[in-house]
Amino acid sequence: MVVIRAENYTPADPVVRDGSLQTTKADVGNHGYGVKSIRNVAETYGGSADFFVMDHVFFLVVTMPAPPQSRVAS
Repeated sequence: MVVIRAENYTPADPVVRDGSLQTTKADVGNHGYGVKSIRNVAETYGGSADFFVMDHVFFLVVTMPAPPQSRVAS
């Protein structure tokens, strides 16, 4: 498995509606696609992407099956 964990400070808890993050930007039409896109790619390859907040830190954890190892002829 491949696990990617990203974290970032957040002064306020994010707004979550129906399991999806909601943008706090005024221009809603051009924001709020990042985590959705990451989740979509992870699921396309048999993985998952989840997020949580702890002590004002936003965590994103992506887990996917590792690609098969390629063998190099010696």
